[in-house]
Amino acid sequence: MNKLIAALVAGAFAFASTAALSQDKTAEPAVKAPTKAEKAAAKEAKAQKKAAAEQKSVAETKAEKKAKDQARLKEGAVTEKQGDQSARIKADTAKNSGPAKPTKAERQQDLTTMEKNAGKAGQ
Repeated sequence: MNKLIAALVAGAFAFASTAALSQDKTAEPAVKAPTKAEKAAAKEAKAQKKAAAEQKSVAETKAEKKAKDQARLKEGAVTEKQGDQSARIKADTAKNSGPAKPTKAERQQDLTTMEKNAGKAGQ
């Protein structure tokens, strides 16, 4: 009986190993090497991605420049308004400030006049 069991185990082992060997021969490799067409397609896709990224970068740069220009124009308009307001304020202040301040020449003339009058009063 032991010989029969041993023969059955040996037969099963032989049958299983034969089946395993036959599968290995027909199996395809796990990693398939890319063909020339696949390589070319990948290269073209990479170039298209790069071109799209450059176009996007250029578009963003243009948009940023346009936004800066608009901000400068807006700032310039605000500055002009402020300049107009400050000019009006200066004009109003000049009108309402009372007597004008004397110039350097006028002060010098007044000083000499006062000195002459002081000399006459002291004699």
